[in-house]
Amino acid sequence: MTNLLTHLNGLVQPVDGLLATHEWKERALQAETKLLRVASKTAALQAENEQLRRNWRRQRPTYDQIAHRAKHDCELMFALFLSGFETTRDRCLDELGISKRRWNWARALAQLSGVHDGVEFRQDLSMAEVIRRLREGVDVAEKQPVLLRGYMPRNGGPTRTGGR
Repeated sequence: MTNLLTHLNGLVQPVDGLLATHEWKERALQAETKLLRVASKTAALQAENEQLRRNWRRQRPTYDQIAHRAKHDCELMFALFLSGFETTRDRCLDELGISKRRWNWARALAQLSGVHDGVEFRQDLSMAEVIRRLREGVDVAEKQPVLLRGYMPRNGGPTRTGGR
């Protein structure tokens, strides 16, 4: 193995005979220079890769992306509702794999679209009508994200009901 690597690096001539000492040193220096150059490029690429991964994890989805994902989740939730099941957060997590945050976004979009009253989906709507209204809701949410955000629950602890 060592002979193969030495041969590939050009440290040994294929012809018979030994290299002179100065030729050997020159080739060894060239090989070392190549290795250092490759190591330097590798280190730079690894650092860039790490930075890209870090930035990718930090990126937050845009309201457009949130609205489209919420539309898809809301369609699944409505199908679950039509099947006779409750669309609680726990049920949606178990049956559909929708997290609490995504459930809240889907519910907010449903309320914005007029297919959910804050407690449950409207029973008088067909699936086609719900899909049409959700598309319109996504268009509204893309243009004015604050409207979608207005239907989201408030963060933090319990709300105050009076007093100081």
